Amino acid sequence: MNMNMKRSFAVFLLTLCSTTFIGCDKDDEAPDPAGNVTLNMMNEDNGRTLLGASDVFINNANNFQTQNCYLVDQGKTYGLGASFPLTLDNLSQESAVLQGHMYYVYAQNSLRDFPSGEQAIFVGSEFYKAYVVAPITSENTTTGAQVKYVIAHAESNGLPLPGTTVIGNLNNQGDSCTYNLPQDAELMYGSYLEQNADSFDIRQENGVLTIVLKDYPDYEAGPYGEYTFYLRSGNIYTTIDFHVAMDR
Repeated sequence: MNMNMKRSFAVFLLTLCSTTFIGCDKDDEAPDPAGNVTLNMMNEDNGRTLLGASDVFINNANNFQTQNCYLVDQGKTYGLGASFPLTLDNLSQESAVLQGHMYYVYAQNSLRDFPSGEQAIFVGSEFYKAYVVAPITSENTTTGAQVKYVIAHAESNGLPLPGTTVIGNLNNQGDSCTYNLPQDAELMYGSYLEQNADSFDIRQENGVLTIVLKDYPDYEAGPYGEYTFYLRSGNIYTTIDFHVAMDR
């Protein structure tokens, strides 16, 4: 093979490789999810358009701003079809509107603080994925941004759906029930359980939650009724319950 043929062959290989890599990048770009909405979000001085049913708007500094939600800037990506892990880091209530960036928007009341200091979102909660397509300008002044958004849901992370798991029914002094917990589980008492915690021996050992009824249920003094734990795994939480009823 002469020198010219070698150069031509090398150029051909480089072109082929470039085409292949570009093709792979395009194939990896997922289309916009079904149900997405394209919205011209005008800033505070030009109509103050809200993002969906949230209170998120673009202020005069051309930042997203909210009072009842939290914002997470997931960074730059190719479009609304990009997938990011559900993260609760760097929550803010004001964030710069950056072209090509993805934002997750969570309602404050869907999040809960746990004793460890970790936050988690309630399983199944709706949140917005929003992608900034481009700024909107008028006479060289930014007046808003074109945004694509869609409603997403916090997946279960292997946790049971709320209201579907009753650990057990305790009727007499000494009755017990158990529940196998996820490896990284963190538990927090619901308010009613916290008020009556002295009536139970509650242990969490080797991934197993054990509840023993210490007191015989009394009609007036209790304890009886439905008791709730908040169960966190990663950044998702759910509820699990146990019941105490009088053995008539």
